[in-house]
Amino acid sequence: MYAVQELLSTMFLERKRRIPMTEGRFQPTLGGAIVFKWWRSDTAQWIDGKEIRDHVPRWNDEAGDDEWYELSHEDPQLGQADPWLIARTSAEYQPLREHEALVWEFASLPFERDAYTVFAKRFGPLTRKDAGRLPDRLSFWVQEHSYLRYAVSLYQAIENRTTDDLESLGIRTAPAPGDASRTELVASAALVPDPPLARFLEDVSAEFGPETARLLNDRIASEAAYALIEADASTRRIVQMALATIITGSLAHHSVDPLLDPDVSPLGMGLTMSFRVSDLIGAMWLQLALAAAGNKTFRSCPVCGTWWNASGARSHKTVCSNKCRAKQAYERRKAAKEEAAESDESS
Repeated sequence: MYAVQELLSTMFLERKRRIPMTEGRFQPTLGGAIVFKWWRSDTAQWIDGKEIRDHVPRWNDEAGDDEWYELSHEDPQLGQADPWLIARTSAEYQPLREHEALVWEFASLPFERDAYTVFAKRFGPLTRKDAGRLPDRLSFWVQEHSYLRYAVSLYQAIENRTTDDLESLGIRTAPAPGDASRTELVASAALVPDPPLARFLEDVSAEFGPETARLLNDRIASEAAYALIEADASTRRIVQMALATIITGSLAHHSVDPLLDPDVSPLGMGLTMSFRVSDLIGAMWLQLALAAAGNKTFRSCPVCGTWWNASGARSHKTVCSNKCRAKQAYERRKAAKEEAAESDESS
């Protein structure tokens, strides 16, 4: 009996070490159990395509001639408008365990090169510079930013029950050819006017010319999600299908693969579901998928601006931590005192 109790105690402590705690309670989550390590980059910077050779030495027969061909034949009209991100390793961390709302942090960024630099320094590049892969391009960051931003907008529309106007959500429907019982839907960020992205391209046009802006826009044009759905589907169901299609396609595109891992439990098969993730952009798409599957709610803290998991939080809780709650209370008291002083002076 003692041996069984000792075994169960060891299992509990082991899982406690592997899975993060939330507010002091033992709450295992799939995202927290996935071991995915990435790195921050204190030296992240954008480099002109013409100078990339000086910063990315050729690997020992790992980089093919076609990659250097791409470098040598970089479109001169893009030039500085589509530079490369050079990000060298600094501190290692685990994004899915340490930053549960990373997708929302990324989606809320402005379309600015400097904002991407700050993000890369905090969280690292989006992809890994391996054999057969060059560093990230600015157009790649803008494209993935726009695409994830769009997916989050669909997520929030479902969450807030604002799915009636499909056109405003960038979703078009039409009868499926040859099948009256089905409807085809196309969802794309390109169908929704995005003023911040438009301003980004206007700035590129002003600095480098309209043709450069057009070429850059062609590179970052958002892919469309296509799916067939029942003809009598509600608008909510249509938006759900659009979001599911986008997330599923993105997981496959970024090589996020499901796998089974042996568990410490002596009961059942002893296997647990996990995922193999190869880069940060894939991890963020997986995080969005897990959030959707778990019906999670995220909010932006009005004090520090950090996005946090508000799932299960009381409706009146608006800040991310006790520290921000104390700061918010202090600011309110300070504002009340100033208002009272002004009222006394006027009277």
